[in-house]
Amino acid sequence: MSSKVNEIKNCSTHQLQIVAVDLKATKEKQEKFLCVKCLIDRVDGNYIVLLKEGLEMIDQMKNKFKEQTISHTQQQQENIKSLQSSVLEMNKLFSDVFTKLQNNFDEIINSNQQDIQTKEKTVEEIDLDQDFETLSDIYKGNSDFDMPKPKIKIDNFKSLMDNYQSQFFSMANSSSFSQTFEQIKKIKSQYQNEFSIDQEFIQIYKNFKIQLQNT
Repeated sequence: MSSKVNEIKNCSTHQLQIVAVDLKATKEKQEKFLCVKCLIDRVDGNYIVLLKEGLEMIDQMKNKFKEQTISHTQQQQENIKSLQSSVLEMNKLFSDVFTKLQNNFDEIINSNQQDIQTKEKTVEEIDLDQDFETLSDIYKGNSDFDMPKPKIKIDNFKSLMDNYQSQFFSMANSSSFSQTFEQIKKIKSQYQNEFSIDQEFIQIYKNFKIQLQNT
């Protein structure tokens, strides 16, 4: 090129190097001399970008995605740690109750087993007066008789069952149990965009408490 260009080096709109001239445009330099971005705007400015800008947006997108992923994972980590602490507290409470119940079970089982063994080794003695009186009460004729019912301390046994039921009921209504349940609901609500609150889980908890109250 023998001529020297000394007027315009950059477009006035984007301040980028001019790469094209619109010969059909008006004579105003701002519209006639076009840079790469001007050409993009003429084609479709909404969906075409410079490669450099596109790479920058991809890098920005990936960084934001990484930050959000880390943030969500950290939130999940905090929720799990908090829930773990509540479960450990609840486990200690329940463990104490279960240990006492288990010890009580063992005592009753051992006591009953001793009674059985004692009964098995005992030689039954006949008391003529008392035993014939009993036989006369249950005799049906023709060498047939009703078996007398063994004497069982039903009141003590019923009281024992009521005590067990009461302890299980108190666990279901304990603040630790309720707090942990509410904590789970709260954690799930934080992810309601990913999954809805599990109504079945809530109903199971309600049914569990109702069954204990009605038994």
